[in-house]
Amino acid sequence: PDNAQYSLLGTQNYPINTVSSNGYSPTTIENLDLGWEQTSSTNFGLDFGFFKNRILGSLEIYNRKTTDLLLNAPVSSITGFTRSWQNVGDVENKGVELSITSRNFVGSKFSWRTNFNVSYNKNTVLRLGYDNTPIPQGFSNLTNIIQVGAPINSMMLYTHIGVFMTADDLAKYPKMTTMKVGDSRYADINGDGIITVADRSIVGNPSPDYTYGMTNDFKFGRFDLRIVAFAQTGGSVYSMIGRSIDRPGMGYLYNKLSVWKDRWQSEAVPGNGNVPSIGATTGGFFDSRWLYSSDYLRIKNITLGYDLPKVRGFSAARVYATVENAYIWHKYFGGLTPEAANDAGGDYGGYPQARTYTLGVNVTF
Repeated sequence: PDNAQYSLLGTQNYPINTVSSNGYSPTTIENLDLGWEQTSSTNFGLDFGFFKNRILGSLEIYNRKTTDLLLNAPVSSITGFTRSWQNVGDVENKGVELSITSRNFVGSKFSWRTNFNVSYNKNTVLRLGYDNTPIPQGFSNLTNIIQVGAPINSMMLYTHIGVFMTADDLAKYPKMTTMKVGDSRYADINGDGIITVADRSIVGNPSPDYTYGMTNDFKFGRFDLRIVAFAQTGGSVYSMIGRSIDRPGMGYLYNKLSVWKDRWQSEAVPGNGNVPSIGATTGGFFDSRWLYSSDYLRIKNITLGYDLPKVRGFSAARVYATVENAYIWHKYFGGLTPEAANDAGGDYGGYPQARTYTLGVNVTF
């Protein structure tokens, strides 16, 4: 943010002779050594063509390292603050990008051209400050982490593995002292026989591993058709809106999602073993029940056009119809669209991209 290097002031009330008075106090820590991030990059590229350039392509391998990463990092509370902007991190991005253009059919009456691209990127945090202390991120600093050896803003949650179905389950499996039958059951990541904050682990990454794009252009006589598609795989999205309206503990009198039909109600009516009791004590924890894949395939654009015959007064004229954001395929049920992810991969109820229909005429005089 602007002026992050300065100690800014904010309004505060303070007592004078038991009377509340208005004043100012620092709200941020001064850091005049704050500077720009620095990035170095190494790239290797190859351009190629086959079959008299009917197939053209380019391949790029890259490695980018960013040092002095600007992060709002924790500081000792003895300073009177909990965080400050600092140059404390190094992060590496390395990957491959491939683009291919193919002239599938070439003719005077019919032609078909395809452009395809795919990219892979691996993000890794290399350093954090002088002792590599992880930096909590996300909602209330409880859903994400910046940690050496992991992708930036990785999702750090309790891993939900079922429900305490019976009193025997509660006695047998690792738990928190407050847990009861019908609560969510979490994985004991560190193997110490109890569930604590130390059992939160990295279970997802908000950035996709692969992104894909494809454009097909067809020409038949005076007609032309363009179809643009986009996809991504390998990322995760955390449904904050789903957790807000769906989590146990909110009470059975409120409107609920249909998954609660299969909830644990009693040992005689145990549900499907995945949905806890509506009054579960674990409803306040951030766990993997609301973690989804952000994979999707979207038909981004479909355009059908027709070149009108030449008439006096016009050098060219074309009519067309376009559908923008025609359709999307995904398996995300925690919100309206996996593209709505924001704030380190959390979806707070983002609205999907609108499907838009357009009719138009292009005229050249």
